[in-house]
Amino acid sequence: MPKPRQHRHNRQEIFKEYNDYTWIGTIVNCHGIQGEVKINPLTDTPEYYLKTTCFFIEQADNLFPFQVEKMRLYKNQWFVKFATIDERDAAETFRKSRVMLEDTELRPLEEGEFFLHQIIGSQVQDLEGKLLGEVIEVLQTGANDVYSVAGAQHTFLVPAVPDIVKEINIEQKTIHIDPIPGLIE
Repeated sequence: MPKPRQHRHNRQEIFKEYNDYTWIGTIVNCHGIQGEVKINPLTDTPEYYLKTTCFFIEQADNLFPFQVEKMRLYKNQWFVKFATIDERDAAETFRKSRVMLEDTELRPLEEGEFFLHQIIGSQVQDLEGKLLGEVIEVLQTGANDVYSVAGAQHTFLVPAVPDIVKEINIEQKTIHIDPIPGLIE
């Protein structure tokens, strides 16, 4: 089974997609008075991106490049000082903005890895091929990921463990599961 990697995302919210860019984090707060922002990274390898020189920040459905002056990781959050944001009031205007990165700057995937956002929208089927629903969100619980699946009647949760999730096909956007009793009801 492929190993899941990177990106928490709630499909119930509608977000504009950008060709050649991936949502890598969200500005959640400001830090200090010099315009530094705190970014919640949507990756399981935030340290890999500490040498990033340019992020793209979404404002009004457009992407704007911002050069990174300095960046550090603390308690799994990025603290970033952008070259053109010099005061807290200016930084405040970017709170809750999505931070994008050019796809060419993403950490290369290893064999069997995929980005978590790639399974959003996947069709969940049982081992006989019966459609059970569609993945609408990936919850990262710490122990294992959990897929929130919108079924015909209700939403149910699927723990991403080998005993239940038997196959993930990124190209076909399908996930085959062996549901335990009570999982779907």
